[in-house]
Amino acid sequence: MSLLVAGDHELLRDAISEILRREGGFSVEVTGSREGVLKQIEERGGFDVILLDLQMPGMSGLDSLREVATSNANGAVAILAGELTRDVVMSAFKAGARGYIPKTLPLRALPIALRLIASGESYVPAWLTNGGGTTQADGPSFDLLPEELQILEEVSDGRTNKQIAFTLNVTEGAIKMKMRAICMKLGAKNRTHAVVIARQHMMLR
Repeated sequence: MSLLVAGDHELLRDAISEILRREGGFSVEVTGSREGVLKQIEERGGFDVILLDLQMPGMSGLDSLREVATSNANGAVAILAGELTRDVVMSAFKAGARGYIPKTLPLRALPIALRLIASGESYVPAWLTNGGGTTQADGPSFDLLPEELQILEEVSDGRTNKQIAFTLNVTEGAIKMKMRAICMKLGAKNRTHAVVIARQHMMLR
């Protein structure tokens, strides 16, 4: 699995690189700037996963994330950051991220998270899906992923499955499957009921 670790904190970057090399199955490159990320993507033809620190030199927030995700279109981008709110993480996913790796994540858990992201799944820490780091009021946890919350936002705005599929660049069938999963998690009878439940628990903006 090819991985680019992009961050300007040399100690953290080297620690991540070392543990992944010891784990085996990872081909790791490193860089410390936005320009370095884009250069390595061009030279290597992309990476399975890019672990991207949004605070490193040359980065301009979500615009730079979107640029990197577009350049690495055949792979995935995971953001490396401190504790973020659910709203910020959702915005990052909308900009092209497939994972959020907090800097407090135990290093032993990192290989599992990266393999999950490389397989096409999304990854966020459990404390975020359980309501931590959010503005959500206290209440039951439904363990919805950022992508699932984004789909609910789109449904809430009145968009059809076909329109949502076009926005997320997936098939309409994939959206239907994800909606079924969302309804199961929420205990909802249909997509409209799912939005009602989400609003009741302040899960939507």
